[in-house]
Amino acid sequence: ILYRTTDGELKENLGRSEQLRTVDDIPPPGYHFRPMKEYIVWSPRGDKADRTLSLISSRGCPFQCEFCSIPEKGQAWRPFTPERVLDELKMAIEKWGVNHIEFEDDNFTLRESRALTVLKYLADLRKKGQPMSCSFPNGVMIDRMSRELAFLMKDAGADIVYLPVEAGDTHVLMSMNKPNAEGHLESTRKVAKWCVEAGLTVSCFFIVAYPGGRIVRKELMDLPEYEDFYIRQPDGSVWMRGEDAQAFETTLNFCRELKSLGVQGITPLIATPYPGTELYVVCEKFGWLVFPDEKNVLTTVSYANVRPDYVQIETPWCSRKEAFERWKTMFQMFHTYHNVRKFEEDVSFEHPLQGQEVRERIAKRGIKIEV
Repeated sequence: ILYRTTDGELKENLGRSEQLRTVDDIPPPGYHFRPMKEYIVWSPRGDKADRTLSLISSRGCPFQCEFCSIPEKGQAWRPFTPERVLDELKMAIEKWGVNHIEFEDDNFTLRESRALTVLKYLADLRKKGQPMSCSFPNGVMIDRMSRELAFLMKDAGADIVYLPVEAGDTHVLMSMNKPNAEGHLESTRKVAKWCVEAGLTVSCFFIVAYPGGRIVRKELMDLPEYEDFYIRQPDGSVWMRGEDAQAFETTLNFCRELKSLGVQGITPLIATPYPGTELYVVCEKFGWLVFPDEKNVLTTVSYANVRPDYVQIETPWCSRKEAFERWKTMFQMFHTYHNVRKFEEDVSFEHPLQGQEVRERIAKRGIKIEV
């Protein structure tokens, strides 16, 4: 906080405010201050076919993936009670005729019992004839998914589920500090099968050209099979290099395997070092940043509009050009779905739009999309 005292002196407080651990103490959103009839007719993801409410039913995430901004913001996972969430849903339906809920949670499925309660409420409404649907545009945590959750998501009106796989190579997952990196790929296979069995469209996020990161867990610091990937420092810290050409091929093969299991979409995103994240720290430490984040303005590398000059990281095992080519290869090899985007003319569609379909509809509106 930067402020001026009563005598005119400028003061800067670099400390952080303490976060409320019980978020239910926070009053409900002041919807009466906003023109809600305008808010609900166009979702943050561009859905203009549904009456959409964006809702946060829990804040933060307890994990420390190095590419993520949540740890930098210190956001421990703090859920609203199911009762609080259901009250907000009921109000939105009764007051504004909302028929689509976009859950903006960073980790909606962390506590299964809570997620099941919310989904069951939506599923029961649908059984009674209420036209409802829901989506989880930030993805759901793979290691916190269950078969029951997958089927209940479908019953609650979800037409697509996003799985944040991130990489198909275990050493790259370790360098990201992904939770359960060693078992992540097997968990992904299992969850993908459940979701396909439930009748959900399944799309998977992957981070292309991940540079590497610090190994935090001691049991992962000295594994013989990964010795060639470790970067050991004089101070005793252990780091791991990221995706090289062979690791990328391993990831491509895993994408092919997922497709054979019934996964419909693969969405590649190029590794982006957001300031304040551990990924940014790693890139600074080893000199992998091609350019700093100028004036703290983040460049969002869209899945549908990527240019080579957006690539901010270059490592000895992946140049900027190679990073772009890897993204392009994956983008052209698989269908891409990213967020449920619908236009008025697409109301009759019974499936989420693929990336190409979205681009065609955007092009009709005179907006140029580069690939």
